[in-house]
Amino acid sequence: MAGQEVPASASASAELSDLLRTRRAGLRLSLRAVEERGGVNPADGKLWIKYSWIDRMEKGLATAPPTLDQLRAFATALEIPLSALKDAAGAQFFGIESVHDDDGDVRLMLGHYRELDADDRAKMLEIVRAFKKRR
Repeated sequence: MAGQEVPASASASAELSDLLRTRRAGLRLSLRAVEERGGVNPADGKLWIKYSWIDRMEKGLATAPPTLDQLRAFATALEIPLSALKDAAGAQFFGIESVHDDDGDVRLMLGHYRELDADDRAKMLEIVRAFKKRR
């Protein structure tokens, strides 16, 4: 990935708005530049992501979650792994947190993860690690 690296642990737990805003600032891109880098839908010739929508998304004002194609456009435009964007969108729009093993190979998607105490969060991570060992 070119530019700044996106730590998997940071991006996996961030909400989408925060991740997009932080990454765009880190790459020093304007909203228009992100729009252009996101590409065009070949079916209708329209941009996948428009600058005004990106602005609303970054400010947490978007009321509907992005589509998979829009997440792919963000992945391309901002050089972020699609999996990190999916995790962040799940956290922001559906309250679903993803717990990853140490390598990021296996994950557990869990509602209300942040509401668990530290011991219960550790147990969830241990489940992920145990599952990986069984594969």
